[in-house]
Amino acid sequence: MTGAENQIIKTIKKMGILFLFLLCFIYSCDKEKFTSITTEVPLVSLQDPYRTLPDYKFTVSTKTLKSIYEKNGVQNPDSFVKYPVSFHRMVYTTTYKGEQISASGAIVIPICPQIAPGIVSFQHGTMFADSDAPSNAVSDGFPFFNEYVLFIPDYIGYGVSKDIVHPYYIYEISATAVIDFIKAGKKYLDDNNVPYDPDKLFLTGHSEGGYVTVAVQKELESNPVDGLKVTASAPSAGPYDVEQVGKLIFENNTYPSPSYLLLILTAYNDYYNWQRPFTDFFQKPYSYYILTLLNGNLNEDGINHELTTNLNLLMDSTFLYNYRDDGETEFKQMLLLNSVYNWAPKSPTRLYHGTSDNLVPFEVSQRTYESFIINGSDTAVVKLVPLPGIGHDYVPAYKLILDWFKTFR
Repeated sequence: MTGAENQIIKTIKKMGILFLFLLCFIYSCDKEKFTSITTEVPLVSLQDPYRTLPDYKFTVSTKTLKSIYEKNGVQNPDSFVKYPVSFHRMVYTTTYKGEQISASGAIVIPICPQIAPGIVSFQHGTMFADSDAPSNAVSDGFPFFNEYVLFIPDYIGYGVSKDIVHPYYIYEISATAVIDFIKAGKKYLDDNNVPYDPDKLFLTGHSEGGYVTVAVQKELESNPVDGLKVTASAPSAGPYDVEQVGKLIFENNTYPSPSYLLLILTAYNDYYNWQRPFTDFFQKPYSYYILTLLNGNLNEDGINHELTTNLNLLMDSTFLYNYRDDGETEFKQMLLLNSVYNWAPKSPTRLYHGTSDNLVPFEVSQRTYESFIINGSDTAVVKLVPLPGIGHDYVPAYKLILDWFKTFR
């Protein structure tokens, strides 16, 4: 691209930002009224310059965003919320098992930002109810990162791709679906003249979202994509070493969220076409209604209510014995294959993790950090951030992540 062409593009972007500010003046953004969040498209009193864009769903005021914080026990919500936002649903194309499929996600655009916002790709944690998919609802990360354009992919298995078994903790599919969403999301912004900073791309997510964040970062650093250079990556409480997490779970006799075990065994059985009966993994009567529990109607708590936390009663005894011994080698090999801890990140990276996490033990992040350094990551660039006394809670990490992301402006 010539210097003249670059100058033209910069001029167009500046004009786009000026146009946005003019819209803000016309629509009197500071005079917003309370707006309810719903999954329907409501008639709202807040004027939104983006409501005419394709796939617009609703507008959310700062009052509503702050109320979400307060309901979740977050103090001083004023420090997190600066702008009302426009919520959009996007359907895009990605690849699954060599086939082109449609997938979906949400884009949240701040209204009247003071500077052109960067992009945060937020990867959500484990979910079961399709109604919780970001494109259908409001995810945990939605109120956060208010000063950025927020991309929240559904992942394959939710939203428009809900008929596919979610490929839970499967590296290649997890990374590809998110990268394709980021590509499509940037095109959506460009096509609709939404001003943003194309050189700022942040990655973050909690739990499964932490794992997917590292998977996306690894893929982008291993196979660079033009225009998708990672500015900073902040995964939280992810099971990056899936094989180690499996060992830590199954060496104990109880696990507080057995729904996770249903999801990963079902996902691997489907994706790798093992075609093993559920009775290979789970005892009766649980093996009878696994598909019913995973049909997208129940959330994590609803599924856990139908199960037992006692692994000796939940899991098939032969499976459990073999896994704890030298058996179930194929399953263990696939867990190792899909682990994302054994490489060296080059982009600024911080691993956040509560030291009292009983779902994904803190030692997983500790081992992952050590592996990153052994593989050649710079200790000035890659850091481990322990959260003393915190369990599997995302709010404490996101407060720190917000502050860290702001240092890259």
